[in-house]
Amino acid sequence: MSSHFRKKIDLINIFNSIDKLKGIGPRYSEIFQKKIGSRIIDLILYLPTKCIQTYENTSIRLAKHGDLITVVVYIIEIDIRSSFYKRKIPSKIITFGTKEEKNIRLDIVYYNMKSNYLKDLYKINEKYIVSGKFENNKGIAQITHPHYVYPFEQKSLLPEFDTQYRLFSGINKKVLKKLVKVSLSHLPNFPDWISNNTVKRFKFLNWKDTIYRLHHPKSKNDLLEDGFLLTRLAFDELLANYISIKILKNKILFSKNETIFKDNSLDKFINSLPFKLTNDQKKAIEEINLDLSKHEPMLRLLQGDVGCGKTIVALCSMLKVFKSGYQSLIMAPTEILAKQHYNTIKSFLKLEKIEPLLILGKGKIENDILKKNLGLIKDGTSKIIIGTHALISKNIEFKNLKLAVIDEQHRFGVNQRIALVEKGQNVNLLVMSATPIPRSLALTSYGDMSITNLKNKPAGRQKIKTSTISSKKINKLYEGLKRQLLKDSLIYWVCPTIDESKENNLISIEQRYKKLKNTFKEIEISVAHGKQDIKERENSINDFKFGRSKILLATTVIEVGVDVPNADIIVIECSERYGLSQLHQLRGRVGRNNKKSNCILLYDDGISVMAKQRLRTLRNLDDGFEIAEEDLLLRGPGEILGTKQSGMNNFRFVNFQHHDHLIDFAKKEAGVLFDNKKENQDKIDNLLEIYQKQIEFDNLGG
Repeated sequence: MSSHFRKKIDLINIFNSIDKLKGIGPRYSEIFQKKIGSRIIDLILYLPTKCIQTYENTSIRLAKHGDLITVVVYIIEIDIRSSFYKRKIPSKIITFGTKEEKNIRLDIVYYNMKSNYLKDLYKINEKYIVSGKFENNKGIAQITHPHYVYPFEQKSLLPEFDTQYRLFSGINKKVLKKLVKVSLSHLPNFPDWISNNTVKRFKFLNWKDTIYRLHHPKSKNDLLEDGFLLTRLAFDELLANYISIKILKNKILFSKNETIFKDNSLDKFINSLPFKLTNDQKKAIEEINLDLSKHEPMLRLLQGDVGCGKTIVALCSMLKVFKSGYQSLIMAPTEILAKQHYNTIKSFLKLEKIEPLLILGKGKIENDILKKNLGLIKDGTSKIIIGTHALISKNIEFKNLKLAVIDEQHRFGVNQRIALVEKGQNVNLLVMSATPIPRSLALTSYGDMSITNLKNKPAGRQKIKTSTISSKKINKLYEGLKRQLLKDSLIYWVCPTIDESKENNLISIEQRYKKLKNTFKEIEISVAHGKQDIKERENSINDFKFGRSKILLATTVIEVGVDVPNADIIVIECSERYGLSQLHQLRGRVGRNNKKSNCILLYDDGISVMAKQRLRTLRNLDDGFEIAEEDLLLRGPGEILGTKQSGMNNFRFVNFQHHDHLIDFAKKEAGVLFDNKKENQDKIDNLLEIYQKQIEFDNLGG
């Protein structure tokens, strides 16, 4: 049996759909898909947030209201009400404590519980162990819907440490724990990928035992972030990260590359631009040109602050490749961003008389236009191509691809990046990020990749005035915006959610639209969000861009890829809910010309001290790199790297405040695994299957 086939047998079960689990019907499946994920592995890695020592409080007499108590009692009376009464009259199991508390009464209360269940569970004069939340009900001790009830002789079934999971609407603790238990039965056995020396150094358990113990802790300390269990998973994630970088780099650098790019001057093109390049842009172009002149293909990260002009830097690199007779491409995660790149690049290339090509994901091969375009790529006629992940389709063949630019690179998994560079031989790779990353995290996330930063903004750009306003003063804000609309302002209005929901108190697009329409009766309002089809969303954005509507009410879909130079005001609702880097990205939708612009951060009263500090920081700073460093201090690297909002790699378990000491060890471990790749292929495959694919599954929907 081949090692590859063995790996598939080991892991296929945990990557099956969650609805394969016993006890998950369509309703639960839909809830889990929205909140956790659609696969069994997502449930396995949905770890408890803390655990409570079940036997910490064992006295009815000494218990305080709200305490979790575990006590031994005798049943003296059973008063079971039919479910006909529903919630009006509860069923009560009246008990007395044992030993020194034998005269103390404790009521066990149930609402709307099936009577047969209670009759089967409780028997008069029998001894039970009960665990649950203690309540003082008018002087009578009670537990409502206890967490655990067992006949005394089965007390060993009661866990010493009770795990607490983050719950969500539609799923209670009992259901979640039951399904977690079923999912853990699918945990596979396979050789550990970590060396014995590392296991001994950090006193790690193997991966399967680590996961199992996190769900069944033996100590309160088992769920600490700096504890040996979560440190083990953090190490695995870092190891997977460095292995991924090595695989990508190896794919690119697998053979030496002759110096193929002619020393063509770009002076004529640069001088034809309607603006002057910043010093950072000039330096970036020089660094990339130097990379292109070397014998090894380029592997470089270009990260830029909002509005610092990454696209023109990428285009200069593509033009250099074009003038040497080769093909280049830009791959973007969304059609909106791909079209924006296409329109921008097309306008810049007019004087050069070069026609770029746009490839999107919706067309069928039978489409005559697409057929023609694929032919132009295959025979090398088209040399500058812009598109979405459709560019890695098997149907697209390049004649001589030499440069691949990936925009918003964090939205693509390592397999997609590898598939792209495999579209040619010795392909140079330039990955771009619109979210500045703190230096320490960039070194961790990108390993040995060369990094170029763009900080300078084009001359003449004014600083965006940022102000914070309580949501209670929104009527005053409306009055101010009415005056600005009379001056032909265009206003973004960002809401955190689309539909109104009872689950949270967030302002939705649905709610805000009604209020805006009622307030600005004569003003056209466009709406843009992720549930619209691409055409509808694009039409809304274009109506706003060309002034047919004056307000664009949107979710964070406008964070990147939307360029409306005349927009001069952005209102961000529930601003305390966002991280600093994302707020800065949203603020960057305005201030894109020489017009005075404003960013208004609406917040709810009663926000936390940290949220206030974030908003204060955004008011005082406009440098994205400074903001990223401040965000790192305020929220911690684990949170920054661990959220989809952040625009960075999706680490689940790494928190550098606790795990920074693992970095060098993980790098070395990756080197050892990769240097002996042939004998370690199973281990590498298993590691990447579990950890690196999280990024791909989480980001493909972008």
